[in-house]
Amino acid sequence: SINSTPTTAKPDGTFTIDDVTPGAYRMSATAPTTPGAANNWVMKSATLDGKNVLDFPFDVQPGRDVSGLAITFTDRQTEFTGTLIDAAGQPTPQFYVLAFSTDKSYWTQGSRWVKPSRAGLDGKFKITGLPPGEYFVCALTELDNSQMTDPGYLEQFVSASTKITLADGEKRALDLRVGGF
Repeated sequence: SINSTPTTAKPDGTFTIDDVTPGAYRMSATAPTTPGAANNWVMKSATLDGKNVLDFPFDVQPGRDVSGLAITFTDRQTEFTGTLIDAAGQPTPQFYVLAFSTDKSYWTQGSRWVKPSRAGLDGKFKITGLPPGEYFVCALTELDNSQMTDPGYLEQFVSASTKITLADGEKRALDLRVGGF
């Protein structure tokens, strides 16, 4: 929805939202779910005037035509998995894993480009649904969810991070070492 008023797409894929107050908006949409199906469709892009407006607010102003807004969904989600391993090669369950874009412009509230995970008792973690791109990945003893997209908070983890690149729909595994070496 463009505002807090949801709408449903017509059979031809078009949708209309009436009485939108001028201002800055973020786009979000969900695909319908089917009972018993995987239902792993996520937004891939929201394009307006040739620009992807999915990750950044766009302005709705009187007289501005936004009828060309096109939303694309995909079922090819990225998946990043691995195991946290200590210096002795043992699984480390008490850590968090944080993946965040190397592009600081995505370090914003509600960003799809910053995702955490908590390692299970076996040290394994999984992060799904990151957009294709380059990421910093690090292990943390604590994670402050309220600061997770604050540039100052994320910047302190860059030097201790590993860089990875995820292609569209790629499933990638990487074990991360934590602690002294």
